[in-house]
Amino acid sequence: YGHNVQADSLEKIRAKGITTICWWLNDPFDLGYKHVPVHLYDHLFTNSSGTHAVYKHYRANAVHYLPVGVDTETHKPMPGLEKKYDIVFAGDWHQIREKVITELVKKHNIALIGPWKRKIAKDSPLHPFFIRQGYFTPAEMAELFNQSKIVFNLHTWYGRWNYGVNPRLFEASGCGAFQISDNKLEIKDLYTPGKEIITYDKIEEISPLFTHYLAQPALREEIGANAVQRTLAEHTYTHRMQQLMDACRF
Repeated sequence: YGHNVQADSLEKIRAKGITTICWWLNDPFDLGYKHVPVHLYDHLFTNSSGTHAVYKHYRANAVHYLPVGVDTETHKPMPGLEKKYDIVFAGDWHQIREKVITELVKKHNIALIGPWKRKIAKDSPLHPFFIRQGYFTPAEMAELFNQSKIVFNLHTWYGRWNYGVNPRLFEASGCGAFQISDNKLEIKDLYTPGKEIITYDKIEEISPLFTHYLAQPALREEIGANAVQRTLAEHTYTHRMQQLMDACRF
């Protein structure tokens, strides 16, 4: 994350006429100005379209919105894999995620993977739903997404900020997975809701969406195919690096 880049190092680099760039990926829940000297970067890129004013307040120079993308060697369709899971959720623990998923597993079989073991109670009803309680590699996640009928996405900042998108949005789409995600302001410009992704605004919408789309395999396949096509056309890291270079006028 650049935490170990000291201010004096950046000052020396800039003194030699070298452009300094930071791409901060934890917005809006963990703002970069708390960790790095943002005013010493010529260009600050953020994964959130709603945090520009905050960075300007902390004397950032040029601020740009640049979401993450996908590594096409890892996040890709894997034809032939059995859809062995109805619904999968892959990610870190957060209070809102535990609360929502605890209710959802009362009606739905959701496969879980992530480092939750030290966060949830020993008698939590979620334990039987875990494929593994621990960290996973990007390759393991990609395979899991290819084995799932629905990939469920819930940003950790649900209910606090309606902007900023997480990596899972792109990773699932890059695998050609059918994804249901909480809505963020940026999503409509990244993927077409209803055609390339399904979004929800309220928690109460999730369970009916699961039920509806589990019964629509052809539609899930179509939306997943549209998602990977859009991802390959616009959201790879090759695209992101070109966008970064263009913004910096290199």
